[in-house]
Amino acid sequence: CADWLALIINIMMLLGYRLPHDARIDSYDANDWADRLNERNVFFAIWGVGLALAILEALRFAATVVSRGYLIVINNLVVPKDATNRKSVFAATWLRLHLYFMSGYHLLQDRSFTLDLSLCAFGILGLTVTPFFFAINLLIHMMESSIDLQNVLRSVTQNGRSLAITAIFGVFLVYLMSIWAFISFRDHYVTEDGHSLCKSLLQCAIITLSSGLRKGDVGDQLQNTEWGDPEFIVFELIYFALIITIMLNVIFGIIIDTFGELRQEKVDTENDIQNRCFICSLERFSFERQPGGFEKHIKEHYNMWEYLYFLVHINTKNENDFTGPESYVKKLVNQGEITWFPVNKAIVLLDEMKREEEAQMHVQKTVDTILERTEELVKLSAAVAKLQQWAESFGENNQRDL
Repeated sequence: CADWLALIINIMMLLGYRLPHDARIDSYDANDWADRLNERNVFFAIWGVGLALAILEALRFAATVVSRGYLIVINNLVVPKDATNRKSVFAATWLRLHLYFMSGYHLLQDRSFTLDLSLCAFGILGLTVTPFFFAINLLIHMMESSIDLQNVLRSVTQNGRSLAITAIFGVFLVYLMSIWAFISFRDHYVTEDGHSLCKSLLQCAIITLSSGLRKGDVGDQLQNTEWGDPEFIVFELIYFALIITIMLNVIFGIIIDTFGELRQEKVDTENDIQNRCFICSLERFSFERQPGGFEKHIKEHYNMWEYLYFLVHINTKNENDFTGPESYVKKLVNQGEITWFPVNKAIVLLDEMKREEEAQMHVQKTVDTILERTEELVKLSAAVAKLQQWAESFGENNQRDL
């Protein structure tokens, strides 16, 4: 509902925001709502919908604080056992401040908390400062509702280190080209009215970077240049080859490859959700010959929510009341082990798996028997060959005696 309200507000701003007929641009106050709206009813409509949106965002943020923020703070405010034995008041105060700081840090690391805090903040700013903040509110809702848009953002941020290093290297190359331009072509960095754009190396570097990237050719920025100048031709070609062709394509390649990896990861995840059991990790086709098939298996035999309820049960139950299996599972959970999960095992497939194991054992025995017989045949062939050789040598000796 909140995302639709944000969309409605932005549509009303898009259609209703305009300068009054008697207003001048230089006298226009960009922070005055009444000046930006042609009619007062549009102003009150935006304010009313914005109030509803701000209330919804505040309620959502409050629910997040109660449900997730409380647990995060409690988990990080656990006082060490030796804290009561510390005599120093400074040490105790420092410990408490550290716990509060870690609680706030983990709160900001929580995605849901940070997202709802941002939505609430921009909703209040849009209501109290300017409705233009509702545009950012709508942008956050769009990113939240679409996995594809999140992957677009992650394609830039996931390999941010590589992108940043590549961009810094590209800026340094532009800096080197700017030194060359400052030495040889600073008189050509002028506007049409003759105003110099390369009075300093910093100004020359900014113009070279901005004009070269925007226009794709730094030569378009230079004025009064002769085509026959070999230095100018070399300068322009090197800039185009290094900056425009190589560096920009390297950056685009990193982003595109990352986006492709994220898209393939999404496809693999969706395929696992649809065709692989969350508990036993066996694929769908393994249960197609069973009554009810794969859907019955994941809903009745290995329902993942029942496993979750069991984990909640052993975490809330008194350890003195544990049964044998509960104590065993609790011990493994505390150790971070998952061996109590039936990985690659299923009750409905035990008979079939047993038959497959027997068939494999039979095949293995048959192969072993064939190998043994083959070895015997090889030994027999070797004995026959030796016997034949002995017979031939015996015949030759008899002929000599005759």
